[in-house]
Amino acid sequence: MLTDQANYQFMARYTIDQTTNATLGVFGIPTLTADMPTTGTASFEGFGEVSEVYVDALPGVRSTVIDHVASSTVDVNFLTNTVNAALQVSGALTPIGSQVDRLSARGMTLTGSSFSGGIINMFNNGERVYPNGTAANNSAAEQFYGAKRKADGTLTPAEVGGVIHSSSADGFVFGTFMAK
Repeated sequence: MLTDQANYQFMARYTIDQTTNATLGVFGIPTLTADMPTTGTASFEGFGEVSEVYVDALPGVRSTVIDHVASSTVDVNFLTNTVNAALQVSGALTPIGSQVDRLSARGMTLTGSSFSGGIINMFNNGERVYPNGTAANNSAAEQFYGAKRKADGTLTPAEVGGVIHSSSADGFVFGTFMAK
């Protein structure tokens, strides 16, 4: 998958499958809690990847794996400690069997420089979908990385990255992102 990962100073992503470049997560130098703003808002934009894995019910048949390049947005309110993140698949869903073109995690709670929780939703053409069933296990975990000085001299996170995940016995959907 083509990305601008080289343009990030404080974080990187890692993969679990070198053949498909299926991404599992991000790691890096976390923003120090002391460098986190306590008021105001910020928006981050970047790239991501959405992967869909569907288990085949037939013995010996390999699971279906579908990977998509995506754009990512993260909006944070430092006063209320609330974060919203979304991944939007770039272009049309062309692979046969693809069911998700947007992942979102809304209402995550910011603690220090990391955030998690919230409500996970998946969409296809604007309609809410449940590719793993309504009883799927959903989670999101993200982290701010590095720090930069704003024009007024205060520090703010330089980058943000994380994972949005949904899984069940039928398969899983996960998205990873990097934004600045």
